[in-house]
Amino acid sequence: MKLQLRQKCSDCGQTITEYVLMLGLTLGVLVISVLFLGVFQEWAWRILQLIGMEYP
Repeated sequence: MKLQLRQKCSDCGQTITEYVLMLGLTLGVLVISVLFLGVFQEWAWRILQLIGMEYP
């Protein structure tokens, strides 16, 4: 019975490690996506200003 308990506890540690790893990767992708969104929105705003500029 103790052998099965130790094996399950070891599996729980691996599961927690995998969840933490996936959470970290998901947060990393989210942060990078937000940064790209900010950069491309600023770039799009500059292009719209150039297109809408009136020449004398």
